[in-house]
Amino acid sequence: MAWDYPGAAACLIENELAGNEKSNTARYKGERNVKIVADDVIKLIHSIDDVSTLPKEIRAGKTLAEQGVDSLDAMSVYLHIEEKYGIKIPDEAVDKLDSVDNIVAYLNDIL
Repeated sequence: MAWDYPGAAACLIENELAGNEKSNTARYKGERNVKIVADDVIKLIHSIDDVSTLPKEIRAGKTLAEQGVDSLDAMSVYLHIEEKYGIKIPDEAVDKLDSVDNIVAYLNDIL
């Protein structure tokens, strides 16, 4: 990976060790490599087979709870987001990711 873009020194690399597996998550401050939109997150949510409380239509501006998604299914959504985007969502951020709009803002902030 080339590190010759403005703000490269602000790149934060988080390493987590889980057993024998090592996962790296890179977050770039200032420059975004990916632009996530609400449709991306909605499609991801609809692609999850193990979400039992999923409504037919997900609205970006309403919280997942308001749309009938329970906390267990919301955790499944967060895990799938972590897997798809190769990130680790810290526990303190999960409470703020209560709607598609908030998830999109969070992803665009860290990617």
